[in-house]
Amino acid sequence: MTERDTFTLNYMDIDSTGGDRIYKTEQVMYREDVDLDFVPASEEHGNDRFTGWYLSPALTDSGEPLDAMTMPPKDINVYAGWNVAQWSVTFDTRGGTTEPETQTVTDGQSMAEPESPQRDGYLFTGWFTVPDEMTSVSRGILNSLWANI
Repeated sequence: MTERDTFTLNYMDIDSTGGDRIYKTEQVMYREDVDLDFVPASEEHGNDRFTGWYLSPALTDSGEPLDAMTMPPKDINVYAGWNVAQWSVTFDTRGGTTEPETQTVTDGQSMAEPESPQRDGYLFTGWFTVPDEMTSVSRGILNSLWANI
């Protein structure tokens, strides 16, 4: 084997059916440093967060991602790791009683509805993303909406 030998580096993922998907292929010289800075598009993974590249699909759930590597004397696959996205939801009572604690919600799951705040002279009507507007709740800061009584 000589210093000029090149090998294939495949950036892989496991698709929704369990099959291999190749994002990108590079020809890399033996002993060349590879920085693994390629970040795949996540259209198949929705809001999931890319965690890095792993030497085995089995390690993507429990192992540490590779920061970089030196190309070995063989073709090699690295596998994309993904974590389910989580969102922080903060509540602003806008003058009501004590604000509920911030919640961390996994993408696609429902948050626990906090106890309704109280405010003298007002009726609490719900939590919304834009103050004073009935905008549907998604993630971020939720503002209380009050109606005069």
